[in-house]
Amino acid sequence: MLKKWIPRILKGFVALACIALIWRVLFAGWEVLDEFIPTKATSELYKAKGDIKIITNDVADEISENGYFSVFGFYYSPETKEVQVTVRYNDSTLDKLQTNDVDFYIYTVDTSGEPVVPETDPYTGEAIESVRLHEGYPIGDIIAPSPEYTMTDESLFYNYEKLVFEGIEIGEHTNVIVSLCISGNSDEEKAVIAAHFAEQPMEDYELSDDDREALATYVK
Repeated sequence: MLKKWIPRILKGFVALACIALIWRVLFAGWEVLDEFIPTKATSELYKAKGDIKIITNDVADEISENGYFSVFGFYYSPETKEVQVTVRYNDSTLDKLQTNDVDFYIYTVDTSGEPVVPETDPYTGEAIESVRLHEGYPIGDIIAPSPEYTMTDESLFYNYEKLVFEGIEIGEHTNVIVSLCISGNSDEEKAVIAAHFAEQPMEDYELSDDDREALATYVK
């Protein structure tokens, strides 16, 4: 009798696991903190001009290769040189990195030149990277998020952070990279995501009535 029930119980566990996985995928909460938010600079410009240009693109690869974090909700203000992104990570990321906190940084990569070939140690044959590279191209300065423009939230299994980076120049040949590091150690990145590729077209973001009201009434 017991032998007949064991396969049924196992099938039941498998079915529950599949349902839980599907539920997790369908309700992952990509919409959390994905909206454009006003900042001091964008609000002041909007109040002065009565309008502001915001451009956006979908993040092509939203999840890092090792699955440590995701990026979405990318917005750029060419006039104030501010980038907004939303990052999402699971508590399991903290467990894997054996840390209680992580930081997110941003840097740009100029792809207009030829990729750099790292020098090679004549004795070991191993590559010596004299400069930090991303896919063969030298990276720009790492820029830390401005704390006054950081928003956080939690939903289901995930932690969310809405980050605004200042002083970002995005040109025709610019890749914009978001980097995850253990808190306080920006020199050792654990995962990266390209929020914008140089060849990726950006489109105008149409401000909603709520956006305009928020920009017009923003006080910081």
